[in-house]
Amino acid sequence: MPKIGNRKPDYKPKNEYYTPSWLFDGLGLTFDLDVCSPKDHVTAVQAGKFYTIDDDGLESHWDGLIWMNPPFSYPTPWVDKFINHANGIALIPLSRSRWFNDLWDKADGFMALPSNFKFVTPEGKNSNVFMPVGLASMGEVSTKALISLNMGRVR
Repeated sequence: MPKIGNRKPDYKPKNEYYTPSWLFDGLGLTFDLDVCSPKDHVTAVQAGKFYTIDDDGLESHWDGLIWMNPPFSYPTPWVDKFINHANGIALIPLSRSRWFNDLWDKADGFMALPSNFKFVTPEGKNSNVFMPVGLASMGEVSTKALISLNMGRVR
């Protein structure tokens, strides 16, 4: 398995969960790049380009409006790069951590998703994850889309 950024070479995802298509329909955006796309799954992300684990989204160049749903087991370097890029939307776990505090302080918009938010499993079933999740936006276009999603308060 290739080394991904600062990730240990033996990293193996325990569970795969995908963002439901209705969320992208509600955002009404076409992203330039999905920086952390699943390798063996047809994604609902509406984007012009996709980086999978083989492309190493942490080491590859990010350009334009990006979508990021990083590995929840290793979000720190992804969130750091998202903050530096400053143009896109990230779906992240709500956490008591340094990376979350940095994102909270620097994001242009932030919205906690409802407690009944469900991801999609590789088998196509709806499923909860073990922690609450939210959306962070950077940039005017992303923040307007987050507000128009109308799923909760955007701060």
